[in-house]
Amino acid sequence: MSSRPPTTDSETTPFWQLDWCVSDDSNTVVSTDPWRIEVSIAANGDTLTVSLNETLSIVATDRSSLSVPSSLDGHPGSTN
Repeated sequence: MSSRPPTTDSETTPFWQLDWCVSDDSNTVVSTDPWRIEVSIAANGDTLTVSLNETLSIVATDRSSLSVPSSLDGHPGSTN
């Protein structure tokens, strides 16, 4: 049994219920000349960071996972 919470379905969840969509907390201005912004979307221990240019075209993506040490996840010897 997984200790992760249920996922959010971004196709059926109204956008106003998605924090990354309605809050500036997940947005970072990386550069103003040229314009570059990053939007980080976190869910279930994973984070997707999307880098956008001045025309809002995607110029890079990065996906990372939060690793939980096996001693903290409640399952001795597990590696997630």
